[in-house]
This record gives sequence, structure tokens and C-alpha cells, in this order.
Amino acid sequence: MKKLLFAAIALLVGLTSCDQKGYSIVGTVDSTFNLDGQMVYLQLSQDSILDSTEVKNGVFAFTGTSVDTAKLAYIVPTQSENSPRSLVVILEKGVITAKLGEEAAQGTALNNAAYEYYGKTGKLMESFNQKLEVVKADTAMSDSAKQTLIEEEYMKVSKEQTKISFDLFKEHTDDALGALMMLQIIRNESPESDIIAEARKMAAPIVLNNPMIAPRLKAIDMLFESQPGKKAKDFEGVDAEGNAVNLYKYVGQGNYALVDFWASWCGPCRREIPYIAKAYEKYASKGLQVVGIVVWDKLEDHIKAASELNVVWPQIIDNTKEGATLYGVNGIPMIILIGPDGTIVERDLRGEKILEKLEGIYAAKK
Repeated sequence: MKKLLFAAIALLVGLTSCDQKGYSIVGTVDSTFNLDGQMVYLQLSQDSILDSTEVKNGVFAFTGTSVDTAKLAYIVPTQSENSPRSLVVILEKGVITAKLGEEAAQGTALNNAAYEYYGKTGKLMESFNQKLEVVKADTAMSDSAKQTLIEEEYMKVSKEQTKISFDLFKEHTDDALGALMMLQIIRNESPESDIIAEARKMAAPIVLNNPMIAPRLKAIDMLFESQPGKKAKDFEGVDAEGNAVNLYKYVGQGNYALVDFWASWCGPCRREIPYIAKAYEKYASKGLQVVGIVVWDKLEDHIKAASELNVVWPQIIDNTKEGATLYGVNGIPMIILIGPDGTIVERDLRGEKILEKLEGIYAAKK
């Protein structure tokens, strides 16, 4: 089997090495995964698939005829319970080797730099995980002390990862590797981070317009535009029957409104429903509007969850993702309280804080 695998790789490299106007990706699969007969996809983003091919004898290949500008892409295996994670690959001229089960491809200048980067950050996480096991095994330490120490250690690792990412980004502000580093910085930092702001100022259009980055930067901008004191923005979605419905049907109409961005598959979202239900039961008669905004979900799954959880207040299905974008929602649940005039009062309310906030408002109105 190994001889067959090496022969297949050698043949692929031989066939592609004559013409270097484009890229040639020679792919293999880590022996711990069996992907034979399954499809793998070459994607620029979740919604942009460039190519697909089938894994045969642990080998796959992609080719591109020409590359004017290197592009950040991903090799994505068919998702199953035991499938490897997506692999980062930069599409640039030359022969690229990619092994599913690893973080990144190799073989060309930018890919080699990305591979080295993941090696450095991987060692950081490996060290963190070792410390994590030691802390967990410490029977003399309380659970709260363990949690505090774990959080402190994770923050150290996160800070070091950001430094490595930003240092490499500064050397690649106008190419695909810079786009990858920008993406890592955004994922690792809070939206208000000075490092994100500095990186945006330095980044060339090829980075800022990357399909994985542009929506995230827009979400950050929208997050700042939907902070307390800002006016709530209207958007149109649909109800469960497919009828168009606007947020302003419930918001800015003279009453307070509790707006819950959620999805059926989201465990933390489901755990917030009882608190929202209490708020609805207690304050709806006093004018409180409660509305759920269904994001990143399937209609049938939403309907089932709403029935199981006894969600009786209005729901807007954010079928175009406009609502999540306008309110800078990158994670759920996101529960927002909006005032009678449409001014945002508070974001990211959770649990008992929802009821405490409303109690204070309606007690003052007596």
C-alpha cells in the first residue's frame, strides 16, 4: 500500500512539474483517517468552492492553470464524525504538498511560512494543554482556583499567539499570508482590540477584501454601531410561514423590546429561553415586546425547538443574515434590550440579569 501511495505521489509531481504557470496541489491523507472514496473541496470561503476531487488510495490532487495573485484557500474534507479538520493552503505558482490531518500545506514560499507559523502556535497550545492536565490533576486546588489559573494561562497563550500573528502580518500586509494572519488576529482578539485597528490601517485591499475577512470586519463595525445609546436598525426577515416581517414591527413602538438572537442547535441559547419566558410572562402585559431572531438555523429545526421549549413570542427568521450583520452578532445567544424610542439600552444580557434589568425598569415606572 505504501509503495502504491508513493508511486501515485511521484506521478502527480512528475505530471505537474513541467508547467509552473499555475499551482499543483499534491494531497495525501494522514493514515489515521480513511477518506478513500470521499470528496475533498478547494474553497476560498464557506460559500466559494473552487474545485472538488475524490480521494483515491489516500491521494488527491488539484491544479490551477494560472495564478496572478496568491489566494488564501482551504482544503475541506467531506464532514463526518472522524474527518480531519480543514487545511490552510495558499494558492500560488508551484507544486504544493498538502496532508489532511495537518494544519497547513507546504512546498512554496508562502505555504512554508504558514506551515512554520502553525508549528510555533501548535507548540504553544501543546504546552498549555500539558499545564492544563497538571492543574486538573491537582487535588489540593479548589475548582474555582483551577478555573482562575486555567484562564490566566490561556490568556498568556492567546497573547503570545497574537504577537506571533501580528509580527508575521507586518511582513505580509499585501499578500495571502497577511490575510491568514489578519484572520488569526481577528479570531484571537476582542472586537475593540487596538491590534485589530492597527492591522486594518496597515492592510492592503487584498487583505481587507478577503471573503473570510471582509464580513468579520463589517461585523466589528456594526458591533460598534449597535452599542448602548445607538439607534436600533431595522431589517426584514420572514416568519415560519414565509411572510415578510420587519424588526420595527416590535421595536421602537413606544415599549421596551427584548431581542434574542438564537438558534435551535445552540445549547447556551436554549438555556436562556426559561429566563426570556419569565420576562415575557411577567412584563408582556406591561408592554414589553419580546422577539426572537433566528440565525444560522434550519426552519424545521427551529420549529421543532420552539415547540419543545414552548417559545410563544414572535420569531423573525434572519434568512438573509442581515440582522446578524447589522447588530454585529458573531456569537449567540445575543440578547439585546431596546428602549421605547428604539435606542439600544444594553447588549449581551444573560440569565438573571435579564430579569433584574427589567425589574428595575418596570419598578421605576410604577
